Amino acid sequence: MRPMDTAPKDGSRILIKTVTYGYNHLNNRMEPTGDQWIEGRWAANSVGQHEWLQWTGDPKIFTTNTLRPLGWSERPSDEMESV
Repeated sequence: MRPMDTAPKDGSRILIKTVTYGYNHLNNRMEPTGDQWIEGRWAANSVGQHEWLQWTGDPKIFTTNTLRPLGWSERPSDEMESV
């Protein structure tokens, strides 16, 4: 896992390790529950601000999920995905 300050900000898709959240009924709020790897990229959101966004499979569609990146890694090449 590489530090986020070294991640490419050219719009290319990468794997991002991000914090996951779950609702805590006792405290009545969302709290960190762990982490997971997702595919994401640095791009402009719906209001034109750049941030790390989850990749949806369509470059024109973004999720509303807030990513809290912990680190990143290169994603497997398309040739490796078809094997």
